[in-house]
Amino acid sequence: VSMEKIPSSNLYHQLTVGNNTMHHPVIAPSHAYPPQSVAVGDALRHAISGIDTHFLVESRDEFGNGVVGNLLLHGGTRVEVGGFHYQDEGNLQTTILDNNNGTYTVTFNPGSAGIYFLSVLIDGSDINESPFLLRVEPGETDPSNSILLGEETIEGVTGREIQLDLQAIDANRNKRHKGGDGILAAMVALSGEGLEEILNCKPEYATEGLYSVSCPAASHAGSYLLHVDIVTSSGRNPIKSSPFQVTIYPGHATPENTDITSGGSISGNTVKFTSKAGLYESFLVSTKDLFGNALNIGGNHFVARVRGDTNIESS
Repeated sequence: VSMEKIPSSNLYHQLTVGNNTMHHPVIAPSHAYPPQSVAVGDALRHAISGIDTHFLVESRDEFGNGVVGNLLLHGGTRVEVGGFHYQDEGNLQTTILDNNNGTYTVTFNPGSAGIYFLSVLIDGSDINESPFLLRVEPGETDPSNSILLGEETIEGVTGREIQLDLQAIDANRNKRHKGGDGILAAMVALSGEGLEEILNCKPEYATEGLYSVSCPAASHAGSYLLHVDIVTSSGRNPIKSSPFQVTIYPGHATPENTDITSGGSISGNTVKFTSKAGLYESFLVSTKDLFGNALNIGGNHFVARVRGDTNIESS
């Protein structure tokens, strides 16, 4: 058999297609697939009333590894978010921003505190792990909404402390769940009363945003103003309806401070009476409490005895 040379053109060789242009194929994700799309961010689980909160929705296809698909490279997916309060205290109002890269920024500002069921939908179907359980905490204490409980009128008696309850409330009228507020309270005697008494009250945290406020015992009867302020990040401000009118009444009558003020002649600590036989004589007794405040009500019981050669009954 004669040997024949094979031309090189008949052998395998590389050909360049398209004038030396290199082609790079791109494999794009498919359409959004809700079961393998996800939402990320702390705001899915926790938020604070009155504060703008954000989380991110990632639209993904069904061909990724595990339960998470490939992130889409474009926007235009129909994303919906709904938040429903479990006690029907209102729904979340959300805004959704298409970032045109397969992600969507969801923003909301919750009002009512409590538990919400947060649903994230793509094309009408829940994404992975939706619905989420969202807890909204009350915001910072708002002095203008915080109140003294059940105290339309505040009255007290000399020698006794006044106990009051203060409920801390945020800007959206949610009761606070925690303490730590800077509460300043003081009772100041009105200038027209001729008093200079200032009584600093002591707040003590109880529970669920409730404080017990103890005001020291006043020694002067009369009218006072109770100033109650709360210190927050915006400064010191009065609570709702502050200052409050306070009326302090005299305490019980005490014998050592009770005097005969008319009906006889007073000489030092002695009162002398001069009377004629057969005539009734009277005198006036002024009752005062332990601190020397004159009582303005009756009801006290007195026993008067006259000692001498003849028995005389008093009335």
